[in-house]
Amino acid sequence: MMTVRPACQGSTIARELFRLTLAAKDAADQGRWDLVEAYYAQRGEQLEWVVLSTSELGRLVRLDGEIVQRIRFAQSALSSAIQETVRTYRRLEGLRRGIGALPLDSGTILLKA
Repeated sequence: MMTVRPACQGSTIARELFRLTLAAKDAADQGRWDLVEAYYAQRGEQLEWVVLSTSELGRLVRLDGEIVQRIRFAQSALSSAIQETVRTYRRLEGLRRGIGALPLDSGTILLKA
């Protein structure tokens, strides 16, 4: 059963939706993905109680698009950092093999006599 809210309450909820979305955008700008997730969870709870106009929906979709761009940028940066780490690890492994050292992840424990 769906509960119908008074119009004045709907506009309050709509403002809260925009506040939560802008807070998520700010958190995304700061790389605080835990907060982005929390703000979207709160927003999801509010969405069931409000009917938005086409322009309000458009504004939310545009803000969501900006957040998605930040997420993709962060994913790309993280992927690049991981790839660079793998390249560095491989270079170090090559150097270690060149000097006859044990591999970094050999699991061997060296004991000194």
